Amino acid sequence: MPERAIELEEFGIRNNPNEWRLYYNEGFIRYMELKDYAGAAEVFARGARVPNAHPFMAILAGRMAEHAGDQQMARMMWSTSYQTTKDNDVRANAAAHLRALQVDEDVTHLEGLTVRYQQRTGRFPSSFAELQGEGWLRGTPADPLGRPYQLMPNGRVEVRVPDDLPFIQKARLRDTKRQRSPSSCRRIRPGGGGHSCPPQGATVFGCPRRDGFA
Repeated sequence: MPERAIELEEFGIRNNPNEWRLYYNEGFIRYMELKDYAGAAEVFARGARVPNAHPFMAILAGRMAEHAGDQQMARMMWSTSYQTTKDNDVRANAAAHLRALQVDEDVTHLEGLTVRYQQRTGRFPSSFAELQGEGWLRGTPADPLGRPYQLMPNGRVEVRVPDDLPFIQKARLRDTKRQRSPSSCRRIRPGGGGHSCPPQGATVFGCPRRDGFA
């Protein structure tokens, strides 16, 4: 339960008031689990005043009001977790969430292009090559693990192996029998898998290893 987790973090803060990671953990829970953006900002601000606090604490507190709930804020949160943790499970979990955020961003962009193409031609593109022909893409778009995205007849864009990209909100194959539900997962999860370099010529919009997150 998030509320119980917050109680534990507050207990830790009372006993270790100069440990900035405790403030970060509580702010993370409030943001990700409870969507309590004001509460998260307040905790991050408290943590930012701790001696030797990570500089990201002040940045998170300052940007929370402006970007609460959007993808940019979520990316910053998971990036901070990845960069500051010493726990391999937490690190792998953060990398998996960063990959998922990148997939969701890629798919939103690509499906916007397919709609634009449909509005222009009266039909959805049959391949990414047609979007390349319009000058809208360079190379074949690939997911963060290097696998080319799959373009469906109705303009949807999907990943080929959704189970290798847990936590994605978009791009899941409709006939996938076994899916992982982000809402059923705990905040800290082992896993995240390895990293495969993209095939030559593939366009990877966001690569956790390339971008320093894996």
